[in-house]
Amino acid sequence: MRLGVFGGAFNPVHNGHLALASRFIDELGLDILFVLPTARPPHRSGRDFASEEDRLFMARAAFHRVAKAVVSDMEFKTPGKSYTYGTVQALKSMYPDAQLFLLVGSDQLLKFEEWYRYGDILRDATLCAAARDEKNADMLREFAARRFPAGSVIVAGFEPVDVSSSLIRDNLNKNKDISALVPKCVLDYIIEKGLYVERS
Repeated sequence: MRLGVFGGAFNPVHNGHLALASRFIDELGLDILFVLPTARPPHRSGRDFASEEDRLFMARAAFHRVAKAVVSDMEFKTPGKSYTYGTVQALKSMYPDAQLFLLVGSDQLLKFEEWYRYGDILRDATLCAAARDEKNADMLREFAARRFPAGSVIVAGFEPVDVSSSLIRDNLNKNKDISALVPKCVLDYIIEKGLYVERS
């Protein structure tokens, strides 16, 4: 079995997340992609960081139509600070015969050596990074070849959707239209709950 792990704040989930997930599912031939929203840091406010319940609801609604994607709240249930190493170990315990693939962005690949027990993560999972373009892909592949064991990193060169959660939050606060950036179910939920908007 080939299992993908896609973690992040998803604050909020957007079309770029969905496109990345769909492409990696196809590129890697995944049987399941676990989408894992991270817990909210205690220092982040409700205005700029939605609750775990809100982000989980939006992620489940958005990924509902992505075949083989499963949104899990396992990161919320980890006592104390949650590390990717712990998540990988938990999944290895649940699926001992599975091959794991950890999905990250290009910026995260460049900082991966700062992650807690990153070497142990690479022993149990293949790191999969999405490049912004072919020039970026070449740079990332060269970087990975210098810093990580052979075969432990895959760099995909498909073009990502140019959108970020911070851009969406900023547009919402400026009363700008975000309908082209997020699924309709996410937009409707954000409006219904009044998320990410400065309150007077």
